[in-house]
Formats: sequence, C-alpha cells, structure tokens
Amino acid sequence: MSQRFRVLELDQAARTLNLAITDLSDSSCPDKFSNTSLDSITFSFTAKDRMAALLYECYQTKHLGLMSFSYDGSNFSRSGYFMMEADLGYEFPPRLSCGVTVFVPVMEKAVGKLMSKEVDVEEVLDEGFEVSWSSIEEEKCRDCIVSGGKCGRSTTVYEFSCFCPDYKAYAWSCSSSTTGTTQDMVPASDPVYPAPSDAAGDSSGAYISLLCHLVGNFHIEA
Repeated sequence: MSQRFRVLELDQAARTLNLAITDLSDSSCPDKFSNTSLDSITFSFTAKDRMAALLYECYQTKHLGLMSFSYDGSNFSRSGYFMMEADLGYEFPPRLSCGVTVFVPVMEKAVGKLMSKEVDVEEVLDEGFEVSWSSIEEEKCRDCIVSGGKCGRSTTVYEFSCFCPDYKAYAWSCSSSTTGTTQDMVPASDPVYPAPSDAAGDSSGAYISLLCHLVGNFHIEA
C-alpha cells in the first residue's frame, strides 16, 4: 500500500530524515489501517526509533495501564490504546479484545516523554521517527539524473534502474558500459520521475526530490 510521510527534519551530512506519517500526524485514526513499512534497500530505521503498537476497535471499555487516545469512527468516537511492540502479550494481551493492531515507528525520546506524562499519544506520533538512507543508492540516482536518465526500480527484481532516453534501463546511469534492457521500462512522460534539472542544486527541496526518486510507493512531502 502506498504511504505518505511528512518531512520534519533533514540532515544531509548524516543522511537522515525525520518523518511523520501524514495520516497519523493529522489524526490518530488513519483513513486505512496499515503497518509502516520502508523500502529496505534504500531506507532503514535508526537507533533512535522504537516500534509501537496502536490498538483500535477495542471492545473492553478500559485497559488498565495502557496509554489511551481518542479517534473518530463511523458516527462514533472511541478510545484507542498505545503500547510498545515488545510489551504485547506480556502482562495483558490487549489484541484479544481489539479488532485492529497497527505497528508504527516512534522516537524513543518521545516515548520517554509519554511515560513521564509530558506529552500525549498524538504528540508522540507528531514527532515521527528517523530513517537513514543508502549513500550508494543516492550516488546511483545522482549519476543517473546527470546522464539524462530517470531513477526507478525494476518491477521484477526490485533493484535500482536508470531509465534512459534510448528506452532501455541501465544498472547505474545512461552512460553505463553495461548493456541495457527494455524490460520494466517506465513511460518517459511518467510524472513520478521529474526532469534532471529538478535535482540540481543544494537546496533541501531538491534533495528531498532526489530521495523521492529512489522509491516507488514511498511518498515524501516537504
């Protein structure tokens, strides 16, 4: 499923992004329930992250010891619950009475604030989580764009591909010595892949645009 994330902070030197899930930063109840997933080839969670569980459609009126939050359903308002993934099934098995469990990454420091009651669940979700990205993938995409290509993925082996004006896909750039292939070709007019000039310069906006090239179902909003 396609997911959208809002950029909270970008550290180009450290190659890290602080992201918030768009649906959850607007409301604790997303339009569609889905676990947060990343393109593991390009992005990875950092040591600052912890995986949390959001529990929805719970049929007991109160779960003792769990942090709660309110969310709106179809013509009703309910309480959801927040707990760390590692704690599921220990002292209390809440999933036995909750219809939906969604796993989301959160910042460890934000969880500490939640435990000390400095913030609420919504604020923890608003603080987002941190990811790092592969420098190799970044270099490939830069070289591809400079050579006149468009960064993308092979639909068969899900590896980086540079789609070029000769209607072939190459492993690195349009000037690669490796023979290109016409399979998995993305239409040249596809709006997902902007022109090479879009990634030029050192601005944060251009850098985010470059990162957006690296993934297919991962939408980053500045």
